[in-house]
Amino acid sequence: MRLYRVEHHLRHGDTWNDTVRAQADDRFNLDLKRLCNANRGTPPVTHRHYGWEVPGDLVAKCHAVADAMKFGVQTYPMFRISYEYDEI
Repeated sequence: MRLYRVEHHLRHGDTWNDTVRAQADDRFNLDLKRLCNANRGTPPVTHRHYGWEVPGDLVAKCHAVADAMKFGVQTYPMFRISYEYDEI
């Protein structure tokens, strides 16, 4: 998550605002859900680097966990989010 947020932040210059943050949080959620769906036979989540498959009866729970993680990152206050160039 942090690598995506840093890349996303730098792509927008020094702008890290509510809109950009929401986009980063949405992408984080989408990436987690893609990992839940890995190796289920539908692109873009079938890849030779994915060595797992979530059992079919647990995919919905995996998606719920992804939503909970997105909620968790959304609750962190904006004023505490900063990335220094030496952290990249």
